[in-house]
Amino acid sequence: MSRDQKFLANDIPINGVTVFADRAEIRRVFDVTLIEGLNTVVVENVSQYVDSDSIRVDGKGSATIHEVKFKSEFVSEAEKDTPKVKALTKNLKELQAKRDDLEDELTLNRKKLHSLDDIIKNLGQVSLTGKDSSLITFNESVEQNLENLYEYHAKNTVELNSKIRTVQQDYNQVDEEIRSLETEISGLKIADNQKRSIYITLETYMKQTNAEIDLTYQVRNASWTPSYDIRVTTSNNNSLKLYYFGNIKQNCGEDWKDVDVMLSTIQPQCGTKLPQLGTMSVQFPAGSVDYQDQNVRIVSRKIEDIKCCPKTENNVLSTTFTVPQKKTIYSENSELKVTIVALELDPVLHFDCVPRRNFGVFLTASAINTSSYPLLAGMASVYVDSSFSAKIPLPSVYSGERFDCPLGIDPSIKVQYRPVQKYLQKSGMLNNYTMTMYEQKVTVKNGKAEEGVLVTLIDHLPKSADEKIKVKLYAPEIKPVQPYTGIGTNDDLKQLKAPEAGARLNDYHNLEWTVVLNPLEEKEYSIKYGVEIPPAEVVEYVEE
Repeated sequence: MSRDQKFLANDIPINGVTVFADRAEIRRVFDVTLIEGLNTVVVENVSQYVDSDSIRVDGKGSATIHEVKFKSEFVSEAEKDTPKVKALTKNLKELQAKRDDLEDELTLNRKKLHSLDDIIKNLGQVSLTGKDSSLITFNESVEQNLENLYEYHAKNTVELNSKIRTVQQDYNQVDEEIRSLETEISGLKIADNQKRSIYITLETYMKQTNAEIDLTYQVRNASWTPSYDIRVTTSNNNSLKLYYFGNIKQNCGEDWKDVDVMLSTIQPQCGTKLPQLGTMSVQFPAGSVDYQDQNVRIVSRKIEDIKCCPKTENNVLSTTFTVPQKKTIYSENSELKVTIVALELDPVLHFDCVPRRNFGVFLTASAINTSSYPLLAGMASVYVDSSFSAKIPLPSVYSGERFDCPLGIDPSIKVQYRPVQKYLQKSGMLNNYTMTMYEQKVTVKNGKAEEGVLVTLIDHLPKSADEKIKVKLYAPEIKPVQPYTGIGTNDDLKQLKAPEAGARLNDYHNLEWTVVLNPLEEKEYSIKYGVEIPPAEVVEYVEE
C-alpha cells in the first residue's frame, strides 16, 4: 500500500522558466519525505495549458522513480472550491467592501473640495450685502467677511487635500491586496471543471528518507519575440550600436514570481528598403504573341503582384539567453521587455539607387555580426544621429554574417533617369540578324558642399536565355571589382569594404555601377547594350 502526498502546484515555488517562441518550460524543485515502500506524490491544479507529453521528473535521494503519469479529471461545481479557496474568497469580499468604502470617502471629499472652489469662483455673482444685486458694496463688514471666507477656503482646502491623499494611499494598498488575492484564488481554482494532476510514484527501501523532486513541464500561452534598437552615427567615425531585446509575455494561468528566466531560440521564427531587381532574361516566348513594339514584348512579373503563401524561415539556431536578475511576470498577457545584449559594430555606409524603381538615393549601413550572439528575425527601430529614421524587419543573422540596415533616402543626392533611347540595326552578311540597341542615360548630382560621395547605380542588363539571343554590353566597361560582402572564417574576420568605383554584374545579372562625385558635382552616365536576335523572331523581357 502506497502513501500519498499532495501538493498544490501554486504552492510550489518556480525555480526557473525557459521561454520559447510559442511555449515555456516550467521547472519546480521541492522536497518530500518518503517512507519504506511505494510513495505517490501528487501535484494538483497544474495549469490548464500544460502539455502532458512534456512532463519530466528527476530526483535526488535514496529512492527510485517508477512511474510518472498525468490525469485530467472532471470535477463538479461543488468540488471546484477547496476550503482554502473559500477562505480566500471570504477575505476577498471583505477587502472589496473596504475598497468600496474608501471609494465613497474619496468621492465625498472631492465633492466638498469642488463645492469650496465653486463658492470662490461664483463670488462675484453673489451679493454679500443682502441686496438683490450682482455687485458687492465694499465696506469694513464686507472686507472682514471676505477675509473670513478666504481663510475658511484655504484651511479646508488643505485639510481636504490631505484627507484625499491619505484615503487614496489606503485605496491603492487595498486594491493591490485585492489584485494579489484574485491572482492567488485564480491559481487555486479549477477553471474549466477539469482537475489536472501529475502523479509521481517512487519507491525506497529506507524506513524514512528525504528526497528532492525536480519537475519540469511545458505550457502553452507563453512566448517571446526579439526586437532591436539600431543607433547609427554618421559624423566623424561611423559607428553602429545594436541593442538586442527579448519581449516576453505569458497567460498560462500561473504567475512567475521572482524566477530565473532564459530565452531559447530553438523554435524557428516565422517604405525605406532599397528596391530589389530580379534577373531580366531575353527569350523566345512560348506559343504565339501579339506584336507590340518592333519584335519586342515586355513581361514584368513583379514579386509584389504574386500572391504568396505564408513562408516559414528554416532556422537551425539553437541558443539560450540567460536574462540577468530574477524577474516577475504575471499571467495577464502584459509584455516584459528585457535586454539580452548591447553590441558595438563597425559599419560601412554606402549610397545605392535603383532609378528604374525609385529616384531616391538610399543610405545603407552594412555590418558583420562579430559577436557570438545569433540575431533572430524581428522588428528594429533605426535611429540615425539620435533621430528616429524608420522601423524595419531585421532578418536572422548568424555570428560572422553580414547584414544591411537601410537608413533612409538622402535628399542631397539627386538622380534623373531619362527615357531609354532605342534603335534598330542589321548585323551579319548572310543571316541578317536584327540588333536592337538600348541606351539609358542617368544624371547624378551631389548636393553636398563639403563631402564627396560614392553612389552605386543598379539597373537591368538582360541575360540571354537562349543561345540564339546575343546580349552585348558596350558601356560601361565591366572591370573585376572585389566584392565587399566578405564574411570571416574562424577568428580571422575580413573587414567590410566600401564598394570600389567601377561596374560589375551582381548575382542577379544586374549592372552595379559605382561612381564617384566630388562636392556639388553633377555627371551624366550612359548604359548602352545591344540585343541581337535571328530574323523574324520575337523576344520577350521577363523579370523573375
